[in-house]
Amino acid sequence: MKDLDLEKEFELKVRFALLEDFQFYENVSIEVKNGIISRIEHGKQGSFPSLILIPPLVNAHIHSGDAYFPDLGYNLTLEELVKPPSGLKHIMLEKIDKKILKVSRIKWIKNILSFGHSIVADFVEGGYKGVSEATEKFLQNYIILGRPSKINIEEELVKLYNVCDGLGIPDSFTYDKNEMILIKEKFKDKPIHIHVSETKINHDNKDFWLALEYLDPIAFVHCTYLTIEEIREIKNLNKFAVLCPRSNLWFNVGFPDVISFLKEEVNVAIGTDNLAWVSPYVWKELEMLILYLRKYDRNDYSKELFRWATLNGYKLFNFKGGVIKEKFPADFIIINNDKIELEKSYNKLLTLIKRMDVSHIVNIYINGMKLTNN
Repeated sequence: MKDLDLEKEFELKVRFALLEDFQFYENVSIEVKNGIISRIEHGKQGSFPSLILIPPLVNAHIHSGDAYFPDLGYNLTLEELVKPPSGLKHIMLEKIDKKILKVSRIKWIKNILSFGHSIVADFVEGGYKGVSEATEKFLQNYIILGRPSKINIEEELVKLYNVCDGLGIPDSFTYDKNEMILIKEKFKDKPIHIHVSETKINHDNKDFWLALEYLDPIAFVHCTYLTIEEIREIKNLNKFAVLCPRSNLWFNVGFPDVISFLKEEVNVAIGTDNLAWVSPYVWKELEMLILYLRKYDRNDYSKELFRWATLNGYKLFNFKGGVIKEKFPADFIIINNDKIELEKSYNKLLTLIKRMDVSHIVNIYINGMKLTNN
């Protein structure tokens, strides 16, 4: 992927566009000025290329350091692989040269963007050293969530504050109550995300309520075993759940109550979790959720799920966008409709989700800047 190419003013014409109400419109013309959508028209006569325009996806939770050792220990349990500090993953991260790890991270963040994502949030392990030596803030929409080490934690938090967009906490038990209160105080004006109830044992030990009381995070990641009461609490507090269902299946830890999150209208974003064991395509999460939901409920939730993958991710990270709308940033994906054939579909969004493949992407724009392939 080369650098982003800025065109101050241009017009795009497409056969289909998914606009702000998450409905597809035909024969759409979009004008962009200085990175902002200045005009949208649809339904006009004339020749429109066989293209689809949609908002880009948000990957709200990854661990990019894992990308360097794909499928290491594929037969191990979640705890054996990732539980700090003795999990195999953490042993590997300590061994890898930090310069090599940084190169790997940057490569994979760029890969994820080229897959049709505009924002990527990364849990970066290793404390200040891990963040400062093994990653790089090379794009505004690459969100770095650091993790404080327990040695000299107050000093560590001060250092992390200067290099991180926020914090990514492993669970409610890594730090004691006083340390969590300190973390909350030092990062009171930056977002805190935390893994919560990924496993039943953590949920049984009241990890959700401990996190809420001592850290007050904006986002709870995984939420595999949350009860309806806890799901409603996230809704009432206007916080976010970040679901990673394919990861939950891979690690055989359960599956979140997706229907309750939908029916309670909780703010949900989608992540893909560990790059070593789960591919970072939010597209695959969407298709899998569609297939899963149909088993229990024949209602069409495609719009709601697509909002989770787009608009909600933008809201979580306080970015304007996530929809195709006038006066909003020109963030969108251009897709080859010949590979999808929406004109034949009776439910266009469902068809897009199920037929989409990253190879169908023609171009990606972020703030009116085009990502071009090498």
